[in-house]
Amino acid sequence: MPLCICNNCAEQCHEDFGHEVEYYGRGPCYCDCSSFHNDKGEDGCSCVLQAASREAALKLGINTERISKIGDNESDNNGLENKHHLLEESKSEQLGFPFLFDVLTIPSLLPNESISPCDRLIDQAIELIKHSTDTHWIPHGKENCDKLCQFEKLAYSIFQRHVDTYRLSDKIGPDGGIEWWVQVKNMSKGDSKEAPIDLHYDKDEELAEKFDIGSFPTLSTVTYLGGGIINDGVGRNKVCAAPTLIFPHTYDMPDEGIIGGEDSEFSSGPSTKSSPPTPNVVISHVRTGKHIVFDGRLLHGAPGNPHLRQNPEVIRDGEDTKTSHEGIRVTFLVNIWLARRPSKVTILPSGVRDKLRAVVQIDPSAICHDESTTTPRALEMMQRNVGTLDIRELTKGSDSRINIPFVSTGATWIDDDSFSEDREETGLVVSMIPPQQHEDDTVFLNYHDEESAPILKYVGGDGSD
Repeated sequence: MPLCICNNCAEQCHEDFGHEVEYYGRGPCYCDCSSFHNDKGEDGCSCVLQAASREAALKLGINTERISKIGDNESDNNGLENKHHLLEESKSEQLGFPFLFDVLTIPSLLPNESISPCDRLIDQAIELIKHSTDTHWIPHGKENCDKLCQFEKLAYSIFQRHVDTYRLSDKIGPDGGIEWWVQVKNMSKGDSKEAPIDLHYDKDEELAEKFDIGSFPTLSTVTYLGGGIINDGVGRNKVCAAPTLIFPHTYDMPDEGIIGGEDSEFSSGPSTKSSPPTPNVVISHVRTGKHIVFDGRLLHGAPGNPHLRQNPEVIRDGEDTKTSHEGIRVTFLVNIWLARRPSKVTILPSGVRDKLRAVVQIDPSAICHDESTTTPRALEMMQRNVGTLDIRELTKGSDSRINIPFVSTGATWIDDDSFSEDREETGLVVSMIPPQQHEDDTVFLNYHDEESAPILKYVGGDGSD
């Protein structure tokens, strides 16, 4: 957990204890003098800011009783410090992606003769956004599954699956847990340019706003519940939904230049074959029941640019699994936080939970409940295929690039969510050559030279703004 402490704490308390302190910037801060004690076990400081700063810290979701422990023996990477082991457990190792990434199918979400779980979940998602568009929290160790709604059960089961698979159980702190929310984007108007989700980092939004510091989940996940394809009414697929793009780029990497620039954390230590010689990108198209998991620090989004969408004509028969909610792109998002709850993210209100239960009668054992216990169990998942494309070979002689904006006008949570190819982007963008059409619903893009590589750049100004 990042801390923003006052000048006096840095120069007196922390310096006396031999801690390395980085001067990050001028802005809001709080005092943590009460974390330090003298030789007699008494408080080493009687700073007048203690009471006010402790109250402010609690409002940010910071457990002040644990402040003194942070930075001593805990991982600076939210439990992902054993990078090489985790890569071996996912698609990352065979693809050459430098961060954890995997693409899976959740069999219990696929339709069968008696039940269409995603249809039921979509009904509840539509109801949920009427009452709340916030993210919600489930504490680790939630004991009674019967009191959770179906989304909460599914979120906890996703959490348990990844904690088990990546051997993270011994890294979960007492304040760890699950952040979850839904996104419902209406494509029924037939406009393929609608509903973009601009590039962003999943993070503690309150800490970012108050302290300008990035605090990220250990793992981010996306589960597609439906809405990948719209039919034109005469048996032909008309348009596909926006795909998810995942870039091997973190918040602390350079914000200008080639994607995946030099990063001291991953350039140190033993080298492995997973270290890519060139930039790469993962592009994931929507399929019902599909699930992707990746390092929670990575830049990602579902841009609205039509050049990134899959052409319905290339989709193989039987792979365009639909729900009865045609034209609505619905995703279920779950972030795993091992150390702490992101600030101001709260448990779903019981009144909203009751409204979701009232939408449809749910078989509690259909997805993630074991009748022999009240605790959600780990979710069964199966590996999916990932195709690969060499951009250098496919685009030789082409310099046709598109600009993908960071969170700005057109982002999910801003009213003006229309996309226009003619809109003038300003600010930070990723400039990239879009891939050619591919029949696989997940494609790993290899960029083999600097001329074709995706780059971060500022447009519409001098960059300093």
